[in-house]
Amino acid sequence: MTARALAERRGDQGRLFQAIYGLWQHTAGAGQIVAARPLSDRLLRVTAAGTDADLRLQAHHSAWSTLFLGGAPAEARQHSEAGRRLYDPEAHRSHRHLYGGHDPGVCALQTGAQLEWLLGYPDRALERTGEAIALGEQIATLSACQ
Repeated sequence: MTARALAERRGDQGRLFQAIYGLWQHTAGAGQIVAARPLSDRLLRVTAAGTDADLRLQAHHSAWSTLFLGGAPAEARQHSEAGRRLYDPEAHRSHRHLYGGHDPGVCALQTGAQLEWLLGYPDRALERTGEAIALGEQIATLSACQ
C-alpha cells in the first residue's frame, strides 16, 4: 500500500499532505508541469477545510510554482498573494528546510514580482522585488544570530 493510500484510509491529513507533496515535488522537479497540476490542485483541496496554515501555505506554494511554469500567470499571482498573506517569518522559518530548500515567503515575493512583470505591472514587480530582498536579508540576519 502506498503512503498516500494509507494516509487516505486513516484520514490523516498531515500524512496525506506529505505523500501528495512529495509526489508533486518529484513531478514538478522533473519538469512534468502538466502532470504536477492535478497534484497541486489536490494539495489545495486537502488543506482547504483544515486549520493548518503551514500546510495551506505550502499548498499555495505548489500552486503558484505550477501555474507560473504552466503559463497561467494570473492564477499563479492569486496563489502567491495567498501565500504571502499566510506567511510568517518566525512561524515558517523551518519550511526552507522541510519543503524544497528555500523560504516560501521569499519565493512568494520573488515569483510574485515576476508575475506582476508578466501581467504588465512593472511598478508592482519592483515593489515585490524590494520586499523579497528585504525579507531574504531579514532571514539571513536571524539565521546568523542563532
